[in-house]
Amino acid sequence: MADVKSLEQIEGQIKEQMDRIYKLLDEKKDAEFIKMEYKRVVELISQKYLILQDNLNKQKSGLSEQDFNEQSDNIKAQYKEDVIGIAVAIDDTLAKQ
Repeated sequence: MADVKSLEQIEGQIKEQMDRIYKLLDEKKDAEFIKMEYKRVVELISQKYLILQDNLNKQKSGLSEQDFNEQSDNIKAQYKEDVIGIAVAIDDTLAKQ
């Protein structure tokens, strides 16, 4: 239960951080400042996926090796997609400014 609560808290923090980044982009703030905020959101996203991986590790004994590996690979792929997707969106917005 604690993992679910901490996961929900982290997701809330990610949303707040993304809102902050969008606001900074709208205000056309300095790119270096936005990069700092991006690093913060990546740290939060990393925490989220560490919790997800930890939860999966706790379920490992009930899963086949193939299922565990597939789910672990999915977590890693989603992490990369989230981090890269945000970076590309920020970069595209900065390029238009």
